[in-house]
Amino acid sequence: MSRSKSVLKILRSELEPSFGCTEPVAVGLATSIAYNAAKGSLPSWLHVQLTPVTVLDDITQESIERIVIDLDRFTYRNGLDVEIPGTGKRGSLVAAALGVFCNPNKRLSIFEDSETENLQRIEALLEADRVRLNILNRKASSIYIKAKVLTKRLNGFSNEGIAIIEDSHTNVTSVKRNGRVLYKKENRDHKELCKNMKILAATGLEEIIDTVKKLPEEYQDLIRKSMRMNLSAAKVGISKKPGLKVGYTLKRLRDEKILGNDMINHAIALTSAAVDTRMSGQIVPVMSCAGSGNQGLTATLPIMAVAERQGWNEDRVVRAVALSYLITCYCTSHLGYLSTLCGGAIKAGVGAAAGIAYYLGGELQQVDSAMKNMMESITGLICDGAKTSCAIKLTVVSGAAVESALLALNSVTTPSQSGINGKNLEETIQNIKRISESMTETNEAILEIISGK
Repeated sequence: MSRSKSVLKILRSELEPSFGCTEPVAVGLATSIAYNAAKGSLPSWLHVQLTPVTVLDDITQESIERIVIDLDRFTYRNGLDVEIPGTGKRGSLVAAALGVFCNPNKRLSIFEDSETENLQRIEALLEADRVRLNILNRKASSIYIKAKVLTKRLNGFSNEGIAIIEDSHTNVTSVKRNGRVLYKKENRDHKELCKNMKILAATGLEEIIDTVKKLPEEYQDLIRKSMRMNLSAAKVGISKKPGLKVGYTLKRLRDEKILGNDMINHAIALTSAAVDTRMSGQIVPVMSCAGSGNQGLTATLPIMAVAERQGWNEDRVVRAVALSYLITCYCTSHLGYLSTLCGGAIKAGVGAAAGIAYYLGGELQQVDSAMKNMMESITGLICDGAKTSCAIKLTVVSGAAVESALLALNSVTTPSQSGINGKNLEETIQNIKRISESMTETNEAILEIISGK
C-alpha cells in the first residue's frame, strides 16, 4: 500500500458522525454492546457470526440488575459536565444508563435514539443506584472503557455482558457473555490501524498537501458531507440559541454593527454556534474528526467562513477542509486522542490554520508558517473537560486560526528557533507532546477542581 493510500485510509476511519460529546458517547456505546452481549448478540459492524442487533427488545428497568463502568481519567474528565443528547442531564452515569436503550449498530451516532420515554427509565436506574462508575488510575492517557451489564433471567439467574473499548472511541477490543468470549479483536486489525497512523505521523507536509491536491472523488464527497453536516449544526446554534448562546450572541453583535462583519468574526460566530449546539445536548449530528466532534467543527467551519467572505470556490474549499482534517489527524498521531491540552486548539486549530492558508492561495511554506504561528499562540490552552463553555474556548481558537493564516500569507512567521517551535512540523509536535506528557500534576489538579463542584 502506498503512503498516500494509507493517509487516505486514516481520513476515512477518523471522520465519523456523532451525536453528543464523543467520550460519554463511547461510554454509552460500551454499555449498549455489553447489554446486548448479555442477550447473546453483537452489533453487525464487529463482523462476528452471531445474530446482529436489528430491533432491540423492550427493556424495563427491573431487568437490569447493575451497570458498572471503569473509566480512564481523561474520559471521565470529558464526560463529567457535558449534556447527554435528549436527556437534559449531564455526565457519564447518564450516558451509561442511556446506552442500554440504544442501538449499538449506530456507533458514535448511538444517541440519535434518545427519546422522551428513555428519560424515566434512566432516572429509575440512577435512583435505584444500579449504575456505578470507577475511575482508573492508569498512567497512559489513552482511552479505556470497560462496561459490565448484569441482567435478570426469567429463571432468576443473571446474564453478564462485558465490553471493553480501548485507544479510540469505537475500538472494541473484547466482548464477553457470562465469561465466554464472543469477540476479541485480532492483533492484526489493531496493528493495521497503528500502522496507518504511524505512516501519517512520518509523512511530511509537502506529501500531505500533494495527497489533498490529488484527492479522489469519493473522498471529496465525504468532505462535502461533513461540511453540510457541520454547517447545519451551526445554523441550529444560531436559530435555536442553545447552550451559552455564544454563536448567536456574536452574530447578533455583528448584525448590530458592534462587531465587524469580517472573516474572523464570521469564523468565530459560526464555529461557536455549532459547538453551542453540540455541547448543549441537541440531537443534531456533527462530523467528528480524530475522535472529537469539537475538533471536527473547528477543522471545518473557520475555513468555510473564510471561503464565504472571500469568494466561494467549491473545489478549493473541499481540499482545504481535507487538509485541515489530515493535519488534525497528523497531530493526533503524535499526541494521542486525549491529553491535558485542548485538542480543539492544538490539533484542529492547527489544521484549520493550514486549511485557511491553503484556501487563500498559500503555498507549502505559507501553510507551514500558518501552523507555526498557530502553535506559538495557543499551545498552553488546557482541556478542563467537555462542557457548554467549550464554545467560548473555541472562539479563541477559530479566530486565532484565521489570524495565523493571514499573518503567514503576509510573510509573518514565528522563527524556528523561537520558543517551542522546531525546524519542521514533526519536531514542533514532538515538543508539544513533551509538554503535554509532563502535565500529569496539572491534569490531577483539573480533575480535583471539576470533581469537587
